Amino acid sequence: MDITFNDDAMAKLHALVDRALDTKLAPMMEAECVRNCPKDTGALASTVSHEIENHGLHITATGDPARTGGDNRKWYATWVDLGHEIVAWGHHTGKIQPPTAWMRRALYRHYPGF
Repeated sequence: MDITFNDDAMAKLHALVDRALDTKLAPMMEAECVRNCPKDTGALASTVSHEIENHGLHITATGDPARTGGDNRKWYATWVDLGHEIVAWGHHTGKIQPPTAWMRRALYRHYPGF
């Protein structure tokens, strides 16, 4: 048995996948991330968003630019999720903030075998 899709069928299939990711999975994942996110000021949770790129779902969060400083914003959600060393005013304090796994828990709740 051989199944062949023409270009039009693949385009329709990709459109269906993108729509399902955008309207079904993304809102569930975003809500779960916001629910799990540790909240000091709530700035990190308020920046949770998603985009569909190449038929894949990307969940992102950047946090408050005043707290994360410049280019570090792209890493802030990762530091909170995976844990990090606490640095105050450029000085290492020797203290560690343990991981919270707030984004990973959202993924594992919807894909437990992942």
